[in-house]
Amino acid sequence: MTPHHRLARSVGPPGRLVGVASWWHTLAHLALVGWLGLVFCPARSWAEADDPQPAAPETAAKAARTAAPVPRVESPPRVPPVRVAQQPTDAERLSQGESSLTDDALSDSAGPMAPEGRELGAEGVENLGETEDEQLSQGESSLTDDALTVGADVKMLPEWNNGLELFSTNREFRIHIGGRLQYDTTAFTAGDGPNRNFNDGGLDPRLAGGTNPRRGRLRVDGQMYENYEFLNEWEFVQESFLFTNQQNISDVADGPLPAPTEVWLGISKLPWIGNVRIGNQNTLTGLEHITSDRFTNFMERSYLADAFTMPFNNAYSPGILIFNNALENDRMWWGIGAYKNNYDIYGFSNTAAANSLQGRVTGLLIDEPELNRWMHVGFCTTYNQQANPILQKNSSGAVTQQGGLRYRVRGNLRNGPPGSFNSIYADTGILNGSYFTLMTAEYAANFGPLSMQAEWTCHVVPKVRTALSTNGTYGQQPVNTVIDNLFYQGAYCEVMYALTGEGRAYNKRLAILDRYVPRSNFYLTEGRRGWISSPGAWQIGARYDWVNLNDKGLNGGMLNGVTLGLNWILNPNVRAYFNYDFCYRDFVNMNNQNGSGGINGFGARMAMDF
Repeated sequence: MTPHHRLARSVGPPGRLVGVASWWHTLAHLALVGWLGLVFCPARSWAEADDPQPAAPETAAKAARTAAPVPRVESPPRVPPVRVAQQPTDAERLSQGESSLTDDALSDSAGPMAPEGRELGAEGVENLGETEDEQLSQGESSLTDDALTVGADVKMLPEWNNGLELFSTNREFRIHIGGRLQYDTTAFTAGDGPNRNFNDGGLDPRLAGGTNPRRGRLRVDGQMYENYEFLNEWEFVQESFLFTNQQNISDVADGPLPAPTEVWLGISKLPWIGNVRIGNQNTLTGLEHITSDRFTNFMERSYLADAFTMPFNNAYSPGILIFNNALENDRMWWGIGAYKNNYDIYGFSNTAAANSLQGRVTGLLIDEPELNRWMHVGFCTTYNQQANPILQKNSSGAVTQQGGLRYRVRGNLRNGPPGSFNSIYADTGILNGSYFTLMTAEYAANFGPLSMQAEWTCHVVPKVRTALSTNGTYGQQPVNTVIDNLFYQGAYCEVMYALTGEGRAYNKRLAILDRYVPRSNFYLTEGRRGWISSPGAWQIGARYDWVNLNDKGLNGGMLNGVTLGLNWILNPNVRAYFNYDFCYRDFVNMNNQNGSGGINGFGARMAMDF
């Protein structure tokens, strides 16, 4: 009923107005005219929305006075059109990384309703004849995780995720193609003891600065069929033989050759055990050792890593690893591994002996990611069975020995590529031992911009025999001597502070330190009002480092070092290191010749990984 009808009924039927006094007739007539004005003025305002040229007021008033009081049916007012934003489909949200593989990721509640027995596509168009796999690959199915067909989604989309990455919308398939390059320059000064000739207790080889690539690797890693993982990485900067005495890398007839670092296949999401990896891989011998060199705080790892956890094999060995997380929010990590105890960089072992059993367990005592606060503690242990050393006679008929145990330490700054070019600061020479045990305690923490890290490692060999000739002693130790319960140890502690406020990231799945991400990436460019820039991230830090290879007359030397560092993280993939290192070398050979003294070094590195 229109307002016109309501007002007519309120004053009664028109017939009752006949015969009323003149003044009352006049008032009623004026009321009727006013009522017509009220009715037609709103109607005119809607018409004005359509007609930009409204009629004159006089014409409107005349029309109101002459209009008959008959019911008027008005058309509904026109509403200006509203642009409705197109909502992204589930498949688009998945491709943008805004969803994970859960039931909630495959929603069918939004969008237009489908005809009974039919499904609608991303734009509300009815899909005719689509297979289940096609619907799953588009993220439009309401099936539960248990009903998903693994491998149905094989279309790959590209994105930048700290490197080129291709992935399927349901993340069942992923492939990353990347690598790393580290280029170093170093300079040194040293006291009289380290600068002596090797036979007089000095360094071997002699100390000298260098400019060279430190690492150069290419890798392909990823995931397939949801729970299969793989990594294939090769190192292109190293020597063919680590024990060569050649002075020029071109003198090595068969090298340099690419060497495998991590080459393994894994299966994840297994009941109880969680994850299995088989192939050449990192061993479980300490936090610093397991953390990638892409994410270390200083140019080189500590002395104990070079002495005990990464000897001659780039820290990688062939074997099998089982690991998993436990407790609420994955605050506990455990792993057990069995490896071949090889002493070369090619993942090669030709003996049934030389086996290594290793275990590691860690926990987060503090886990407050919203405040960027965490505290990690861990413990790992290793039992290594050693291969028997190779005995042979040299050209003069003397018996020599190769293989077996050897503990040697290079400096915290290197003056050459991996291999025999680097000066060796401490060295026990070749030893023969049936087995040894290694234990490491770990600590790391982050509180806002402040991060700390420390480890202690001890190494026990129940019985060793030194080299059978001076050719195998390296550090000029006693020849053919038996020592029981040889005990070596080392430790380090370091503190880092981010001047730009960032904190250190932590990887719960592997219980290691992760990539350092600046709050703002470095740039310097010209804008419309002049030059504009962003500083990136800046860190300062210090490390104290110590290793002792002296015990029971078998003296490989003792090192005390301090390293000061300034790191400039330009963006998550590029960083520059600036390190000053001081090392005091304490070494006296078996002829009582003193090679002790201080070594100063300065180094810089430009590192990139992708």
